[in-house]
Amino acid sequence: KIHSTMFVRREIIGDTKINITDKPVDTFQLAREVAAYKTVEGSNQASIIVNLDTRECALLAKVIARKTVLASSGGNPSTRMHYFVDCINGSINNEDCPTGRPLIDKEGELYQSTIWEGPCDARNKLESNKMMRKLDVGEWIVYEDMGASRALSSTFNYSPTPIYVISECLWCGIVMTMGRSHFYGIISP
Repeated sequence: KIHSTMFVRREIIGDTKINITDKPVDTFQLAREVAAYKTVEGSNQASIIVNLDTRECALLAKVIARKTVLASSGGNPSTRMHYFVDCINGSINNEDCPTGRPLIDKEGELYQSTIWEGPCDARNKLESNKMMRKLDVGEWIVYEDMGASRALSSTFNYSPTPIYVISECLWCGIVMTMGRSHFYGIISP
């Protein structure tokens, strides 16, 4: 099973080109391009690019469920809850206040919303009392500047450990461009 969460390194443009640069790159726009490519291609495959810097990655998370909590008799507005496939033991770890936003900007009424990383654990609540539009299942939420080294995976609550995939061609291109010394211990000498 391929996990629906991915880290995208700033230097990766689209899904196949490599453009190593020390100039700032808009990770939000990059994440949007990768998600659009994956949507067009119909792929659920996720990719992770190894990166030791803690602020070079954007996390894309696909919404897998939505729940509406009706207003109480006190007249409070209803709350929308959005879930994605992951848990606090997964992609977002040791992050005090992660703030995500919908990948695609659309007009719509704003609702009080809560973002959850999977069910069954109260620690999986990422954001609460956030005003945002209703997201549909299959839409993406982006968390910028998360960093690849923050990920921690477990099989909590019998959830399968995510499997991240990268094509051999792309991996070889990255290693050749950056040099083997960047990947000590990850690839054989």
